[in-house]
Amino acid sequence: MSWNQDSAQKVDSGSKWISAGVEEWMALQETWKRHLVLEPEDLSLTVDMERLFEAFPLIGGLDITPDKKRDNIAYVGLVIMSSKSLEVKYCQTHRATLQTPYVPGFLGFREAPALINAVESLKKEKSDCFPQVLLVDGNGILHPRGFGSACQVGLSLNLPTIGVAKSLLNVDGLNISQIKEQICQQGKRWMPLFGSSKNVLGAALLSNEYVKRPIFVSIGYRIKLLEAINLVFHTCRYRIPEPIRIADQISRQASNRNFC
Repeated sequence: MSWNQDSAQKVDSGSKWISAGVEEWMALQETWKRHLVLEPEDLSLTVDMERLFEAFPLIGGLDITPDKKRDNIAYVGLVIMSSKSLEVKYCQTHRATLQTPYVPGFLGFREAPALINAVESLKKEKSDCFPQVLLVDGNGILHPRGFGSACQVGLSLNLPTIGVAKSLLNVDGLNISQIKEQICQQGKRWMPLFGSSKNVLGAALLSNEYVKRPIFVSIGYRIKLLEAINLVFHTCRYRIPEPIRIADQISRQASNRNFC
């Protein structure tokens, strides 16, 4: 799959859609989805990792942890690493006020503004650590309407993003039990996810030989699926890619400190 960067328009992360209802959010997702311009991709090709490291020398990870007592407060973890060596270059948490409640299928409208603000703050404060690609704890096009939080973050920032989810949403007839069975039977580390529509929505990955539960990778914005898969595999020391795993750790630590 590929994209048309010229057609991308920045997602307004301000008050225009924060106060909107579910019907308006659905319409916005459908509108924004057109700017992804996804095209077929040959998944049998081999990715040149050195070229990938050159294109994306710094890789970021984003995760968010809600406050234990206050529903409208959360802590964003942002980690920047060398994509090749996985050396940590930047590690910070940001306290955020969430403007909307959680509605299934619309997580981006609750969390994306906080994630976007954290990345924009990095660009102002330490631009030499600004990443060329972001891993977002959430979904990209592997989403009921094809536009998850990773898409929302990427389109707003005009930055390549990859959605990495720990669980599978109910999308286009995909069945988690069947996927787990198939990937184990095939003896492969990853398998593409074809929905009832026969479109490739993402991939299920077993991060390493010891992992039994797959993670789910999908395109967020301005990156090909094979590139996303290879970057995620490279950054996985455990089940979850290191940039997201560390971002999750530091956001949880911030939440615990403020709770105590």
